[in-house]
Amino acid sequence: LQDIQADVAGRYAYTLYYPDTSIATGDLLVLDVSSPSKPVQVGSCRGIARASRLRVDGDYVFVTSKRGLEVIDVRTPAKPTRVGFYRAPDGGGSLDLEGGLAFFRGVHATNLYAVDLREPTRPKLRGFAGIGPSWSDGGLGFDVAGNLAYVAEEDFLDTRLAIYRF
Repeated sequence: LQDIQADVAGRYAYTLYYPDTSIATGDLLVLDVSSPSKPVQVGSCRGIARASRLRVDGDYVFVTSKRGLEVIDVRTPAKPTRVGFYRAPDGGGSLDLEGGLAFFRGVHATNLYAVDLREPTRPKLRGFAGIGPSWSDGGLGFDVAGNLAYVAEEDFLDTRLAIYRF
């Protein structure tokens, strides 16, 4: 069963569509939801890697995938356009946006990345923390407040909270 990702901003909803589960890429769909009983697709961006998370912030949609972080410009909802990319060696999983930064865990939850988004067309690594493996499926959660990331970590015996400054 696929974990479907969606986010809403104003009158638009953004979601990912994979027409064939055997294909590694799909489409970002932009839906006008101003009439909730009749959402209408107004645009799409093809070739999005199978994603872990999706978030919209202002004029951009940020998607983490097995490749890293993709940045899609949605200022023109009928023509969303991929404009930026940050390749993470272990891909991208859980995602949070805070203060012009994208924070995301690697696919296997072994690393935490802080990527500067002030220039969305050129995302840059701001910081990195090796947080160790997670033995649970999909990893444990994290939250960001200001320049601090609060990360749930676990080993074979216990779970703990670690705090990282970026």
